Amino acid sequence: MVSSFLQQIYGQFITLLTAPNSHPDMIWIVLPLLVIITLMIFYFSRYQDEELGWNTALGNSLVLIFVSLDLFRTIFNADSGSMHNFTINVGATIISFLLLLEGFFLLFINFNHILPKRIAFLVSSPLSVNITAYVAIAMIYSQIVIGLTTIIAAILFFLAILSCFALLNLILKRWWRYINRLKSKEKIDDVKKVKKVVQKTKKELKETEKKIKKAAKEEKKEVKQKQKEWKVLEHALHNHRKKKNDNHKNRNRKKR
Repeated sequence: MVSSFLQQIYGQFITLLTAPNSHPDMIWIVLPLLVIITLMIFYFSRYQDEELGWNTALGNSLVLIFVSLDLFRTIFNADSGSMHNFTINVGATIISFLLLLEGFFLLFINFNHILPKRIAFLVSSPLSVNITAYVAIAMIYSQIVIGLTTIIAAILFFLAILSCFALLNLILKRWWRYINRLKSKEKIDDVKKVKKVVQKTKKELKETEKKIKKAAKEEKKEVKQKQKEWKVLEHALHNHRKKKNDNHKNRNRKKR
């Protein structure tokens, strides 16, 4: 009995997994969801310091509302477009209604900022919202019979997809951290190179300054030496003139 129950769950799980292949018309609504999930994972793994934001959370809640309306359309058109289809496909109608209700609930709490950001951004993240929508789409488009085994299979399907994207997110985060470490190392190396150039230039400037001071000192010494020589020469010239004047005076005295 247990094995039969598990086999039913497994069969329902495979049905949900292969739903896009069995029902290609669902690809048109599923593909944008998968693209959004992948793109947002790449974005937030690259810019890890950024958070979701209330406006983005509000926009994500609208995804569930629009998807639920498409599911209602699918149920309505299941048999020549009749309202009677909602009473025939009660399980699918309930799933669509719950998805619509979840969308309006998230819209309300995000619009009014009721929950703490950490909780609100978690339940309204592109990953949780779009995967929930994807599982609901797979259940409705595959026309699977809604029962206990289907609900369990849907939960397992949700967790499986969530785990795959969470693993992708983890790998990308580690990759970008590695890239950022390499960039930081390059910046440090560049700073070290600049520091070496600055130190070398500083050393050269000091040596040039020493040479200039030495040259100035020698020039000052030379000027003093010239001044000293000039004083000696001036003194000798003064003595020579004085001696000449004295001789001239002596000659004049002798003539008298």
